[in-house]
Amino acid sequence: MEKEMHICRHCGGDGKMTCPRCGGDGRIQKETCYYCQGEGKVECRACDGTGWVED
Repeated sequence: MEKEMHICRHCGGDGKMTCPRCGGDGRIQKETCYYCQGEGKVECRACDGTGWVED
């Protein structure tokens, strides 16, 4: 039986989520966030950044 793919409910299919360290600001106490490198988003762990998950 073939598995179906669905859009990841955690990131909405974007493959990235708001950075949990800086809250999406890209900075922590006037310094660039080391976790997201200032982007404000990190790769979604639920879908490994693909935006899709299997049933």
